[in-house]
Amino acid sequence: RRVHGTHSNFVAMEKEKEPLTFGSYVLINCHKVPKLYLYCDGFIRTKATLKEINGKGGSLNVLSFVFQIFPAFINTFKREAMSLQKTLDGHNYTEQKKLELISGYEEKVNTEFKFNMQAFDKVVKSPVFFGQPIQLLHVLSGKFLTCEVNSAGSSNDLFRLELSDFSSENTVFRVLPSYNFQKDSEGTVHHIDSVFLAASVSYTNKLAYIYLFEEKKVRRVPVDKTSKAADPSNLFVSEIVTRKEAQKVSNVTFKVKYDASISLDLSSRWKFHLFCSYDIHANLCHYGDIFWLFHAESQKILAAQRPPVHMDLREGRESYIKDSYMLSFLSSGSNDEESRAPLRNTNGMWMIEALEPHIGGLVRWGARFRLRHLCSNRYLGVVDGKLTLDHETPPVSYTHLRAHETGR
Repeated sequence: RRVHGTHSNFVAMEKEKEPLTFGSYVLINCHKVPKLYLYCDGFIRTKATLKEINGKGGSLNVLSFVFQIFPAFINTFKREAMSLQKTLDGHNYTEQKKLELISGYEEKVNTEFKFNMQAFDKVVKSPVFFGQPIQLLHVLSGKFLTCEVNSAGSSNDLFRLELSDFSSENTVFRVLPSYNFQKDSEGTVHHIDSVFLAASVSYTNKLAYIYLFEEKKVRRVPVDKTSKAADPSNLFVSEIVTRKEAQKVSNVTFKVKYDASISLDLSSRWKFHLFCSYDIHANLCHYGDIFWLFHAESQKILAAQRPPVHMDLREGRESYIKDSYMLSFLSSGSNDEESRAPLRNTNGMWMIEALEPHIGGLVRWGARFRLRHLCSNRYLGVVDGKLTLDHETPPVSYTHLRAHETGR
């Protein structure tokens, strides 16, 4: 739902008063650097990092930033089954023998999963309280955020913040108050609250906090242009701590790289931003949905593909121009099997996005939105009456689309 002017500020203030609830979809950004949000690729790379939604390299898939809030799960039988599987892999058992030994846990694990889902249904839409165990499910990959006990930098007390295929004790976190007035309140966590995020499991009797890791890169630039550039290794980070101090030195450049990690001694403040509430509307369109654009009369779908330039005889394949895409309609066949063929083509897949990347939920009739081509990461637009793909960031107005009802 788009809002304008003072009404937009009013809605934002009302959102701040809303409590954080189980099942809701949220984005998490850093209080110190608000433009940076917790980001996960989830497929090729499982490490959690910090990125801008609309950065210099172009806008990213907003679902890579979205997490769903779940309660802590019981994983007793699953943990036993995984431990048994690891033990069996270390012995020379046949695959048939391994299957026989592990099959006894199948029904137990399925029952445990159903119990966890029933527990989720009971608490869905109920508020989250400070200190209450929660899990953060990465929406795009379907994996859980986890505290991995591996070194992630030069300091030994830092661990990796990653995604895990399965829930475990390491995927459970707690929202902790970062200000005294939050401790004195009724204990409900609200959106836009600045809070600490800590792993539920302690290490060496210390809490493991999600931490904003700052890597300071300092380089001394020679004043005399004729002299050679100084080796940056001779200037330690401890010499210059803040940007203000760096500006006092004329021949020094200062750059900070931020990352998300785990620390036992340091903590950072984080904020939850509501992407959309938990609502089940199976047959309605939501922001973030992926679909094909099917033209009803011509029985074709809109697709974008790289146009071949020439045949590379040495490689035996067609050569393409980098970052060049051509819009076309893929025709369906005459029978049922052929008519489904275009729907297997990923070049025809599109994702619907709101103009403001932080907005999710249902797509309303008449609301403006954008269509991102999944393969090229570009937006569908109309220029001089012709369809085009644009990768401008922030997107220009000719990529803004609107849906209207044609009748029932």
